[in-house]
Amino acid sequence: MKKFGKDKNLFYIVLFFVGVIVVVFFVLNMRRGTDSEGNPEPSFAEIASAPVPYTNPDFKVSLKYPQGWQPDLSKKGFRGNHLSFRGEDGYFGIDAIGAVADIPIDQAVYDLANVIPPPYGLTPTIASTTVAGMEARLIAPSSDQPPERQGEVAIVVRYPEPFVIATATYFYLILYGDRDNLQTIADTLQFIN
Repeated sequence: MKKFGKDKNLFYIVLFFVGVIVVVFFVLNMRRGTDSEGNPEPSFAEIASAPVPYTNPDFKVSLKYPQGWQPDLSKKGFRGNHLSFRGEDGYFGIDAIGAVADIPIDQAVYDLANVIPPPYGLTPTIASTTVAGMEARLIAPSSDQPPERQGEVAIVVRYPEPFVIATATYFYLILYGDRDNLQTIADTLQFIN
């Protein structure tokens, strides 16, 4: 009987130390440092899932896209800047609409949506919105969207100022990608000089 009592005491001692270790672990993980402004520093999980910044000086934009996405090597722009990124859960790309003269945004969107074959189907839905403080249009596909572009949506955004690449003048940015991620990416868009 005495032997059982010693084993029982040993069990409680081990249990106590395991409990202390668990509590210390949680307290240390919950306590985060702060930056110079008193804001909590990001946790490891937040850093690992933080969006990746992307800047394209040719197209005069910066934005953020999900961790883990890689450049689409088939789509390089001027000076080798990547124009499209892909991951297992989605993709996005950028382009611009140039013209010899400034045209209304609705005309630019109509022209984009009605090329042959129509990338967003025969009757896409076009909605007015604002992105980065600028006039924009969201193009959502109709059910007859071509299979190779299935689920792709686009947002056309007016540039604050037209700009020139080579000899072409551009008035609108096209941000395209999968419907599950594009609005989140668009919400991070900023125009740069």
